Amino acid sequence: MRFHTKIILHPTDFSENAAKALRVAVDLLHIPKTRLMIYHVCEHPIFSKQPSTEDLTVWQNEAILQASAKMDTYIASCFGSELPTPLPEREIMVNTSTYKSVLDAVVRMDLYMIVMGQKGTSTVKGLTLGSNSRHILEKSKCPVLIVPADMED
Repeated sequence: MRFHTKIILHPTDFSENAAKALRVAVDLLHIPKTRLMIYHVCEHPIFSKQPSTEDLTVWQNEAILQASAKMDTYIASCFGSELPTPLPEREIMVNTSTYKSVLDAVVRMDLYMIVMGQKGTSTVKGLTLGSNSRHILEKSKCPVLIVPADMED
């Protein structure tokens, strides 16, 4: 039986700015009936030739294992032994697009809110918002809280 009904999604690329957003998301857990989902998307690489189903499966399994290890490190570096309550849930997806995967999650999970960093690891210097942040902000059907890259801890 689930007593928490509002899901706050924290998409992460494990960057420093994402970690700031995670701490903000945890601060929102005081909202009644909320739970936190830490969400990472492993984007498909561009293959020089069409991979076999077996090669694609091997790549996906390896990508998920690596992302899972990164998520363990990310959570430990953000919280150490002081994990928030309720304990964050985790989901790792494989998709061709991070922002499309997050937008799919909005519908699939009936999200209450998205809390994400302004810029991630793949931004171009000088952009106000990272491309994933911009797309999600423009197209999301739920509220989106963007944590600025220059926010002080």
